[in-house]
Amino acid sequence: MQTAVNAAVDIYDQHLEESDLVGYYGLGEGWLFEVQRKGANEAGLRQTIAGSVVTESQGKPFVYSTVAMCLTKMQQAEYAAYSKWLIVLTDTVDLELQPPSDRSNFDTMYQQRCRNAVSKVTSTMKTVKDFSLVIVDTHEISQWAPEHVHWPTWQDMAKRLTASNPALNIPASKPEDINEAFHKVAMAMVSGGAAG
Repeated sequence: MQTAVNAAVDIYDQHLEESDLVGYYGLGEGWLFEVQRKGANEAGLRQTIAGSVVTESQGKPFVYSTVAMCLTKMQQAEYAAYSKWLIVLTDTVDLELQPPSDRSNFDTMYQQRCRNAVSKVTSTMKTVKDFSLVIVDTHEISQWAPEHVHWPTWQDMAKRLTASNPALNIPASKPEDINEAFHKVAMAMVSGGAAG
């Protein structure tokens, strides 16, 4: 998590202007700080990001509902004039829809619940003006429960979420790849599109 937080601080320092809006949401935890202008509390927001290692490590693997919650915020009229970016650092695991505790059994109903949740999210994404989604996929770093039968489901859902343009799905197979991924996102933000 320290590598990820360092990368987020680096983006905050180097690529966000004082007039830019920024919000920081923990997966399954809620807003560490709500969307606001960077320049209104620059040092305080930076400190919250830098100090979020403990909070983020305690987060819950609720990817789809977290993305949906952030989209709801971005749909608000006050953000209509802004280009909106949602950067999700995740190993792609989503346990909110309660997969079976027995990891050796494939639950097709769970797979369908995931598909339904992702379909709702992708439909909502289409309604958010000037929106780009980025998933930085850390499943190779995480290695959580590698025997779990639903890894193909989670990977497929991440691909479905980023199948529409503009979107990026960036794999990070080692910690240093996270920083590189965040810099790739920063360059896409500067150029005005999630290309490549």
